[in-house]
Amino acid sequence: MERVKVIFKTKEVLGEIELFKDSKTVQAIYNKLPIESKVNIWGEELYFKIPIHLEPEDTTLDVNVLDVTYWPEGDCMCIFLGRTPISDTDKPKPASEVEIIGEVLVDKSILNKIKQNEKIVLIKAL
Repeated sequence: MERVKVIFKTKEVLGEIELFKDSKTVQAIYNKLPIESKVNIWGEELYFKIPIHLEPEDTTLDVNVLDVTYWPEGDCMCIFLGRTPISDTDKPKPASEVEIIGEVLVDKSILNKIKQNEKIVLIKAL
């Protein structure tokens, strides 16, 4: 599976996401870069609006820590760091079905520094 890298930054955090290039959702996101948004936090999930609205290709409720997903109900990108308010195990559980589009290449402890309403910027990695 071919992948593309995206850099994201906030006031405190600089990191990298690896996205699955063969996804139509990833292609749409990648073509919209750079993207600026505000981070929301739900339990141990970071999510933020992105300027696309797509029908997802393959959705699931089964996600893992550091998965990057597209949440079609909210037109958001989500990064799972651990339990969400509806988790019934130590695994994250999304509010509704999401499409897994990649993974974060940064340690979870670094991502925990990101705050509610903090600006996040996504750009293409060179």
